[in-house]
Amino acid sequence: MNPAIREAIRSSRDFETITAATKRQTERFRQIDKDVWLRANGDVKSAVWHFYESPVTGLVGPSGPLRQALTNVGIKVVCPACPVQ
Repeated sequence: MNPAIREAIRSSRDFETITAATKRQTERFRQIDKDVWLRANGDVKSAVWHFYESPVTGLVGPSGPLRQALTNVGIKVVCPACPVQ
């Protein structure tokens, strides 16, 4: 089993791994709603979204609006290759 998945199960955290900002922003915002629901329901204690460079586009990180939406609901954003925000 993937160590990140094992850790998520052990710690009751929800992990979202994304390679880069995409044209599928609507999907991303729906996922935020789902993560908020999981926390409110007690299914997970926290949510963390990890962003990595896309091997296809070379883009890295969330869009400004997506990062703001995640921050607004208390979802942690992890992006090792992003410029310091």
